[in-house]
Amino acid sequence: MELSTRDTAILYAFDNGYAVFPCKPGDKRPATPHGCKDATTSPKVIADLFAEGGNVGIATGPASGFFVLGIDGEEGECSLAELIERHGELPETVTTKTPRGGRHLYFDLPGDADVRNSAGKLGPKLDVRGDGGYVVAPPSRLPNGDYSWIKSPDEIEVAKAPDWLIELVTEPKREATSITDGEVPEGERNQTLASRAGSLRRVGFCAQAMEAALLVENQKICNPPLPNNEVRRIAKSVGRYAPENGVSGAPAYKPFPTETLPSPFREFVEQGAEAIGCDASYLALPLLTGAASAIGNTRRIELKKGWTEPSILWSAIVGDSGTMKSPALEAALRPVKQRQEQAWDSHVFALAECEGQKLTYEKELTAWKKSSGSGEPPVAPEEPVLPRTWADDLTVEALASLLQQQPRGLLVACDELASWFGGFDRYAQASGGDAARWLEMHGGRSIQVDRKTGEPRTIFVKRASVSVTGGIQPGVLRRALKPQHRESGLAARLLLANPPRKPKVWTEAELDADRTGAVQQVFEGLYELQGDPNGDEIVPISVSLSSAAKRVWVDFYNEHAEESAIETGDLAAAWAKLEGMAARLALVIQLVEDVQTGVSGGEVSVESMRRGIRLVEWFKHETRRAYASFREDAEERGEGAVVEKLIQKGGSMSVRDLQRCGKRWETNEAATGAFERLKQAGKGHWEVVPTGPKGGRPTRQFVLEQEGDDTTGFDDGV
Repeated sequence: MELSTRDTAILYAFDNGYAVFPCKPGDKRPATPHGCKDATTSPKVIADLFAEGGNVGIATGPASGFFVLGIDGEEGECSLAELIERHGELPETVTTKTPRGGRHLYFDLPGDADVRNSAGKLGPKLDVRGDGGYVVAPPSRLPNGDYSWIKSPDEIEVAKAPDWLIELVTEPKREATSITDGEVPEGERNQTLASRAGSLRRVGFCAQAMEAALLVENQKICNPPLPNNEVRRIAKSVGRYAPENGVSGAPAYKPFPTETLPSPFREFVEQGAEAIGCDASYLALPLLTGAASAIGNTRRIELKKGWTEPSILWSAIVGDSGTMKSPALEAALRPVKQRQEQAWDSHVFALAECEGQKLTYEKELTAWKKSSGSGEPPVAPEEPVLPRTWADDLTVEALASLLQQQPRGLLVACDELASWFGGFDRYAQASGGDAARWLEMHGGRSIQVDRKTGEPRTIFVKRASVSVTGGIQPGVLRRALKPQHRESGLAARLLLANPPRKPKVWTEAELDADRTGAVQQVFEGLYELQGDPNGDEIVPISVSLSSAAKRVWVDFYNEHAEESAIETGDLAAAWAKLEGMAARLALVIQLVEDVQTGVSGGEVSVESMRRGIRLVEWFKHETRRAYASFREDAEERGEGAVVEKLIQKGGSMSVRDLQRCGKRWETNEAATGAFERLKQAGKGHWEVVPTGPKGGRPTRQFVLEQEGDDTTGFDDGV
């Protein structure tokens, strides 16, 4: 028999010490005059409060001894995965499922912690409920569904939150304008001043003006102040960036730095680009990604104790049809696919051999049964498993099944990555977390897939290593990188190459056998690398940095942190991920060198680290280009829409006319700005329409320029 909400609320208070109060029936709003302040643990008071039923509210914070982390849908799950990747795992704890498919995680509230309510502070669609807040609890019902326990207080205790989560939910968000004199301590001074410098640069301050302002700020807010030469260095570093002026022009393309590639990759890429007639980046990105997948779970680079990066890369070569993306992918990934072809040939032989063993087994089993089961029964032969190096099935469930059999990891490779991005949306409602699982795979962490049909029902992969590469057209990429994918960090993990289109020119150049053979040998060596065996799994071997490489890494890390502090929006998310990409690329470069030379020092050299950093500097520039082009596309689409409205209105409109045409232009500022951009582009001009015969004020109209005509109107009779 199902308990009433009144009886359930009394049990929450009696068994768990939760302070409860009623919410309106079918609603999340409190039914009491003072909301959650009326929450109580007294059974008698609860019985009176719930006399008319209603949903169950539980006050969070000191009232009940816990705080709640709310995760709203897939976007919230992606934000949570981002936090976990950055800080560490969360313990299993009391958890509810909300009517819209979200989750509420309950965490013990330390006695000295002051956890306040927040929305979006930890990430998009992540909420915190602490002191002065509340959550709705099972068995409450809303019009769109019920609240239910995933892990109830009867099954599990409220877990202690990890220190990193406590720090995040108790630390007030620091705004630059709220810093008081002497408030910024050591460890935060560089980032704070870099952020200030970025704000000044964005409004047009030159390096000298920033330096003067920062020197004053340093003395005012830093305790102790930074040395003046360090402040000048920050101003000089930030001064390299162009100030924002409202114009989103994409920077010019920089050639891919082939000198960063280890031999024989460099020679292969340079000769292959000439032979195919494509940009060098079209070969370099899939080649590096394929090499990362060949290394897979056998190695990780250790930057310091507790921070390792896996050999996992995601890359996309961007270009219109006819830019030779497919031939470049085919050439670069040939070693990966050829290894699988060879594995298939061996597998066919193994299958035939297994069939023979099955016949023998059946005969032996029949004989054993006839002998009344005397002696040990024969052992059935095991089906051979096909070794896999790559896949093009992009569903998480299919990949999880393959990864169980391939603990080393896999490469996902396809000519068009549009289907990869599409999968995040296509399966979002069915599985509720494909995008979040991909985030886990990028970090080489565990994934779990629960299936409704098939065996086993639950697929668990301890270290899911999946590198991804492929091609995509610019327009498709722009549509695929939806806001939720940029906010979750999926887009930020993608290394992009978007070179300008090259005209096709016939060439007799060829990619010779020596180059392809040398690359093939390197891949064979990478596939021969072994991790620490542990049953059916592979435990990665950590590769440390040489002392010189560590110094170079630390310098890069600090400079990159200053850059990150001044970036905003999508670029800030990308910069956060590019930091770790330098280490991953350095690891791949080092292991290719080790295999090529046959000599391994067991650590990443300073030269490999410099090359990895140099590559990331190129990817930064390319990411900035790609995102700027997305903005340009959006602006062009906006201009086209206004032109279309003008044509529909006969070639002229007032600001008020445009305001009535859609939400994007509903304010005077938005409509006027849209016309002004057309004017700057030479597509129209303003005219004042004089007063009509009935009087009234003159009106200002925006007039679309007529193609091939210098006049703004027509004379009578013409």
